[in-house]
Amino acid sequence: MPPQPLAPDPGEEINPTTDLPARLQAAGVTDEASLQAALARDPQLRADFTAFVQANREALAATINPLLQAFAAIENSEQMADFWRSVPSAAEEPFATAVETWIEQAQATDDNATVDHLTPRLAAFKAIQTTAQQEQNQPPVVRALRAFIHAPDEAAARTLFVEQRTLLQPYEAQRILDEPFTSDDLAIQQRLAERGALLRQLRGVAPAPAAPLPANISTTFTNQAMAVGGDLYQAMTNGTNDTALDDDARRAYWAAKMDEAYAFMAQIRQYPVVECGEPVVSLVDAVRGAGVEVSFSDKPHVQGLPRLFLLRAGLIDDFIRCARAMNDRGWIMKVEDAFRTLTMQKFLARASYTFDVVVERLLWEYNGALPSVELVMRRVGALVAAAPKVGTHMSGSAIDISVLHRDSGQEVDRGRPYLEMSERTPMDSPFVSAQAQANRAAITALMRQHGFVTYPWEFWHYNQGDAYDQYLNQTGQAARYGAVHVTLTDGSVQAIENTLTPLNSYEEIESEMQNAMKRRGKRMDESAAG
Repeated sequence: MPPQPLAPDPGEEINPTTDLPARLQAAGVTDEASLQAALARDPQLRADFTAFVQANREALAATINPLLQAFAAIENSEQMADFWRSVPSAAEEPFATAVETWIEQAQATDDNATVDHLTPRLAAFKAIQTTAQQEQNQPPVVRALRAFIHAPDEAAARTLFVEQRTLLQPYEAQRILDEPFTSDDLAIQQRLAERGALLRQLRGVAPAPAAPLPANISTTFTNQAMAVGGDLYQAMTNGTNDTALDDDARRAYWAAKMDEAYAFMAQIRQYPVVECGEPVVSLVDAVRGAGVEVSFSDKPHVQGLPRLFLLRAGLIDDFIRCARAMNDRGWIMKVEDAFRTLTMQKFLARASYTFDVVVERLLWEYNGALPSVELVMRRVGALVAAAPKVGTHMSGSAIDISVLHRDSGQEVDRGRPYLEMSERTPMDSPFVSAQAQANRAAITALMRQHGFVTYPWEFWHYNQGDAYDQYLNQTGQAARYGAVHVTLTDGSVQAIENTLTPLNSYEEIESEMQNAMKRRGKRMDESAAG
C-alpha cells in the first residue's frame, strides 16, 4: 500500500516567521531536548513555535512524503541508520506520526502485509532516535569518548583526540574509559583496551596502577601537628571517637566530593570567557579609603613570595560592602589569599603544606595503598587549580577568607581553619558541628547578598564575574574575567594565552610524590624517635 499524500501542494515552501530561527538559536536550541527545554522556559516562544508548525503543516508534509517512500524500501539495519541520518531533525516527529497514520490506515482496511512491513521498521527508527537523544544528553566528555572509541582506525582516533583535546586530555576521560566493562564480544573488549592505551599515550601519561605502600611507612595518622611551610595542620586521629562505619562514610564522602569538584573543573575548562581587560585594584588601599576593618594574612606565599591582595576594579565596591556587613555583625573579614600569578599557582599545588596533606588523605582513602600519579593530580586539581583556565585566583576575581570575632580576634568557627583539606573542606560537609555549619551558611549568605558565590568544595573560597560564577548561577553568559598577567605598577592586565595548558606536568607531580613520601617517612621516624 503506497503512502497517501499528506499535502495537496508538494512544492509549497516552509516559511517561518522572520525572527523565530534567531530566537531559537538565542535560546540555545541545538536538538530536541534543548528545544523542549527552551519552550518550557518561554511561553511566548512556545506559542510562536506552535503557530509556525500549524501554519506550515502542509509544506512540512511535502518533505515527509518522499521520506515515506524511501522508508518503505528499507531492507536492513544499516539502511535504517543511513535513512535516519537523512531525516531533518525538525521532521523526525512529524515523520514518525505519518508512519503511524499509515499503519492505522492499513489496519482499517485489513492490509496486514503493510502493517507487518511497516511496524518493525517504525520500531527500529524510534530505537535509533531514542539512542541518539540519550547520547545527545550525555556529558560532553562521554560523547567525545564514544567518538574516540568508534573512530574507524587509529589515525582517525588520533585526529579526533586533537580536535577534542579539551575533553579527552583530563584524567576524567581516562577514568571513564578504563572503567570495567563486561562483554562477551572479544572484539569490543580488544577495541576498548586498545583505545584506552592509545588515549593514555596521547595524553602523555603511562599506566600507573596503585602499588602497596612500603612496609616501613605507617598509614596511621598521629596526633602530632605537622608544621610545614609556616602553616599548622593538625593530623586527624584514626578513630579516637569514630566507629569504623563512620570512617568509611568519611572516605566515601571525601572521594565523592573530590570527584564532583574534578568534574566541575572539566566543565569550567569548556566555559566561554570574554576577557574585559578591567584592571586590578589593591584591597589594602581600598579598605583604607573606605574606613572598614579588614585583616590580611601576613604569611608569605609559596617560595617566599609576597601575597598579592588584588581584586578586579569592578568587584571592589561589593568587597567593601561585604566587609562592612561583617563589621556590622561583629565580625572582621580576614583575606587569606587573592590574586595569584602563574608561578604562585604552579608551586602552590606542589607546596609541601598542600601536596603532602593531599597525599596523606589519599593514603587514608585507599587504606594504605599508594595512589597513582594520575589520581594525585586529580585530587590536587580539585583543590588547587591545575590550569589557568580553571583558576579564578589567576583571574583576579577570587578571595580566600577567614572570619574573626571583632571583639576577641578569635576565628569564627567553621569546623576547621583555612587551609583544611579533608572531608570537612566542602562547604556542605556533615562532618563539622551544627554551629560550624550555621556559620558557614551565614557567611556565604552575606557574601552572596553582595554578588560573591562560593566554590562549593572549599568553605573559604568566594568569587564573582568569572566562569565559576556564571556556571554555578547558570546565567548562560560568558565570563568577563579570565586568567591574566598583572602589571603591579599600574594594575593593568593582559590575558594569559594557552589557558588550558597544565601548570604542572605528569613528571613534576610524579617527582613531587616521591619527595612527599620521603618527607612522610622522615616525619614518622621523628615521631617514633620522639
